[in-house]
Amino acid sequence: MREKPYGRKHAMALLEPTGCTDKWTVDEQGLWPLESHKHLWRWGMQNEYKVSAWKPAVVFADDPDAPDLVNTPALPFPFDGNDLAAFLLAGEGIFVADFYGGWESGPCANALAQIDPGNNFARLAVSDAFEAYRAAVTRVGQPNTEAEDIQEFWRWLHAMAVDLLEPGRAISESKTTSPLPSQNPQDIDLSLLADPRQLIQAFGHYTNMDDSWFHKWEDYSALKNAIKRKGTYGRGRATEPLFCPFLVMQGLMKKPRKGSKRSAFINDETPWRRLKQYFPSVYAIHQGSSPLDD
Repeated sequence: MREKPYGRKHAMALLEPTGCTDKWTVDEQGLWPLESHKHLWRWGMQNEYKVSAWKPAVVFADDPDAPDLVNTPALPFPFDGNDLAAFLLAGEGIFVADFYGGWESGPCANALAQIDPGNNFARLAVSDAFEAYRAAVTRVGQPNTEAEDIQEFWRWLHAMAVDLLEPGRAISESKTTSPLPSQNPQDIDLSLLADPRQLIQAFGHYTNMDDSWFHKWEDYSALKNAIKRKGTYGRGRATEPLFCPFLVMQGLMKKPRKGSKRSAFINDETPWRRLKQYFPSVYAIHQGSSPLDD
């Protein structure tokens, strides 16, 4: 059994500088997705729910000895670098990973320096997580960012999480079955999605978002976590990429990394006000979480 040297105090210390501590509830068992995410499922927004309520244990949901997902945290205490890496792969965790730098070269020394200097194990946990990720990629492979099928990302995510949580488990990305049901593109409600022009119009003035973001949208976590239909770029572009504006807004509300060209909103009301103005149907779905006095 792997040693689990990290616990609640280490988790909270590494989350604190990212500005993401309010994205989970915490108790002695671990970090849990917010209960408020459940309304996404009730509104039929299953993909948004899967992203925001992500917990690595879902990859074992169909195993004979599957854990009870209701009683399993997204990041259990105690944990090790592999557990933390799996936690950072998707959902709200991706913004924590983004704060600490790219997976290939991170963690960023400047980001690590923002952790409480008295909590050396919190810094060590982040470093362990990045090393665990790089080791898993050598076995599973890199994600195919050019793939048209978003389900291919979920299959890669499944393979990575399994490899991190059960190192040495024989699993191939090409043979992995996604734990998530596939979605027929015809079932996507286009009225709830936004193209680059609409997102720039809504949020560009406040965040420095411009057209260049969408030529490499996978480099921007706010867009990568919200992509619903990949577009085709270059001369003769056939389709525009489409994004969930609510998930884009959530990503843009995260604290930018030090040195980032992205600007931060001056308060929490502004992005919600823009969502309401430019995407009223989407806002209506999420109105219960809005800080605006409607």
